[in-house]
Amino acid sequence: MVFVFLLGVLAINIIAVTIIYQIIKKLEKKDILVFIAAGVALLYIGLTIIYWISGTELDSQYGELWKNLLLFSFVPVNAIILMPYLAVKYRNFKTKKTNKRDFYKSVIIVSAIGIILLIIEIFPLKGIKDNIKKTYDELKENTNNSVNVNEITENTNTIKTYQDFLNSNSKTTNTIVE
Repeated sequence: MVFVFLLGVLAINIIAVTIIYQIIKKLEKKDILVFIAAGVALLYIGLTIIYWISGTELDSQYGELWKNLLLFSFVPVNAIILMPYLAVKYRNFKTKKTNKRDFYKSVIIVSAIGIILLIIEIFPLKGIKDNIKKTYDELKENTNNSVNVNEITENTNTIKTYQDFLNSNSKTTNTIVE
């Protein structure tokens, strides 16, 4: 199940990069790399901040894994929503079809939409994190319960062994007395 989820996350990341690349593929390789890397880095940083704001820190040994899994699931979705429009504007700016002022306006518009999108994402992230924490706590409790059952079973076996020992000693004592 986890493997399928990871494949899905990988696929959506590939789709996001491919969409963006198709829009700006006529630019120089350096410009393509800078645009995609900067865009994904900014989205990752924004989502990391939102992840912290959404509360419920996952403090288990798998907390960091879940954090990365959630972030790498949300980043490509945000990239698909925000970056194509900005990629078109960036391509037009680099090919001198639009001026610097129009490009900056586009950056401001996309940034505003991105901030709104990130604020909206607080709620699903909080819900997902709460569910993960609840599941982890239930698993931990069940594990503790099974440990308690094992301890009770061991204690019961020890008591039975001790009783058997006492019974065998009492028979020996009775035999000696007779």
